[in-house]
Amino acid sequence: MITLKRRYEIDKDKEVLKKYLNTALKVINYSLSLKDSNGLLKKTNNWHISDWPYPTVNHDGNYLTVYNLLALNGIKNSIYFLKQLKQDYKYYQDNYDSLYKAVRKNLIIDGLLIDSYPGNKYHQGVNALGLLSNVFKEDEKDKVIAFIEKCKFGSSVILGRSTLKVLQQHNKIDLIYKYLFEYEKGWLPMIKKGNLTFFEGYDDIESHSHAWQGFPIRIIQDYLKNNKKI
Repeated sequence: MITLKRRYEIDKDKEVLKKYLNTALKVINYSLSLKDSNGLLKKTNNWHISDWPYPTVNHDGNYLTVYNLLALNGIKNSIYFLKQLKQDYKYYQDNYDSLYKAVRKNLIIDGLLIDSYPGNKYHQGVNALGLLSNVFKEDEKDKVIAFIEKCKFGSSVILGRSTLKVLQQHNKIDLIYKYLFEYEKGWLPMIKKGNLTFFEGYDDIESHSHAWQGFPIRIIQDYLKNNKKI
């Protein structure tokens, strides 16, 4: 859904949506088929990667927070696409509303998102994704941002992107710089070792040629574009 949205927003070519939307909706419909009586999407026996590599997100519960948040975002994009094509979107709007309520009711405890339900583990990146997914009320956000700051370097690659995006949105420039270049893990070791490409993970075990680690470049570019100087 994210890829389709980015492609569509290049030139607003509705033929792109007509060609690919039905396939994308099959993915969303599968996720909705997992909805349980409490409104959340159930964990399956498939492989789950809320974060990667070497994640620390707890998956012990029957409902994974990251999966439910990603589904929520996917449904929201589905509604957007259907509106663009002037097609009926009520089914997806109803499901978005019910899943949003279920997430807030079951997955937010003491003002923070838990990793999975039932459970009592909290993760920096999970809560960053929650902010990006707009599941927190305005008066709840300060506590979430403070928790994210407290966790320091608390996410792996996938949720590290969400963490940095949240810090960027809230103009935490010093914390972004620290997150990128002042921890034993992260991008500093890559630079120190003289690598010209990105490690797959932060432990220097896997491939040294993984484009997904390059997202800080985009964040730095956005900062330079908006602020002129760093």
